[in-house]
Parts: sequence; structure tokens; C-alpha cells
Amino acid sequence: VRGSVEDFRTTYGLGNGLNFLCVANYGPRKNQELAIRAFRRARLKDSTLVLIGSEFNDYVRKIREIDEQLQVEYPEGRVVFIEKLDRLSTMASYVACDAFLLAATAETQPISLLEAMAAGMPFVSTDTGCVSELPGGIIANSEEELAAALISLEDDTRRKTLGEEGRQATLAYFSKEKVLDAQERMIRELLDVQRGA
Repeated sequence: VRGSVEDFRTTYGLGNGLNFLCVANYGPRKNQELAIRAFRRARLKDSTLVLIGSEFNDYVRKIREIDEQLQVEYPEGRVVFIEKLDRLSTMASYVACDAFLLAATAETQPISLLEAMAAGMPFVSTDTGCVSELPGGIIANSEEELAAALISLEDDTRRKTLGEEGRQATLAYFSKEKVLDAQERMIRELLDVQRGA
């Protein structure tokens, strides 16, 4: 898989239902366990949760076992665990999936979420870092709230509206040019303060 959306969908067997994406290093702080629990509880038919992390570790072994146990009660959908994916293929995943899921316990401003917004993906996230200030998504904190938010994205209009809100925000505030301009202004202000000191 090198950057092709169709290849990504085929390689990882994405279903015809909603496909959710979580891009984050595997670990308790990123809390993929909560993402899996919410996804399973949502019981979305023919859906997929795609988890992409840098490398498999003990945490992945633990959450795979949890997912296997949850499948007994919640058999709908499937969870795909991916490691060591190249950048082009990761970017293809943002287009191949329908929505982004972030269940982190602690973040500042998650870059993967901004990338999802730039791709026009709506997001469902825990209230972490600055995420609640970002347009284009739904904030939820418990497993039940996250599951309900995932279910609500079955509504095509809602999904597209949120996705477009996020995309417009990245164009207006988070483009490379906007970020570089803001950094330049901050450096000039710091230099002005230093000169005046």
C-alpha cells in the first residue's frame, strides 16, 4: 500500500459501513482501549476501526485480547491493527476512512486530528487538550458517549457538515502559511520584548 486509497481499502478489508480511523502511537495515554470499547458498543454493521501506530508492543497485545473478548457480545464490525505504515499510506487512510476517533487521556494539539480535519473527516474525541475548541467534531468522554457519537455519524449530512467545518478551519487557521506567519509574529514580539528589556 503506497498512497492509493483503493489499495488501502482493499488491503485492510474496509467494510461498506462506516470506517473509523485512529492514528496514534499505541499506549495507555492514547487509550486505544477506550476507542475499541466505544466502537464495539456502537454495534455498527459492516464497519471497521483502523488503528495505526508506530509499532506493536505489550499494550497492543492487551487490547487485541480485549477486542477478542468484546466480539462475543458485540460481533458487528472489525478492528484492524496496523504498525510501521509509511507516510503516503497513512495519508491514504485519511481519505479511505469516514471519520476520525481519538480517545486519548492527554493531548495538547494532536497533529493527526488536524490532518483528519484537513482531509474533510469529522472527528469524535475525548475532551483533551485544545480539541474542544476545534470545529468539525463531537466531544464525548465516556464509553457510552463515544459510542453514541459514532452512531450519530451514520447520518451522511451530519458527517459531511462536520467534515467540511473542520476542513474550512484548517484552511483558515492551520495551513502551513498561517502557522509560519504566526510563528514569525511570535518571534518578532519576543525580540521586541528582549530589545526593550
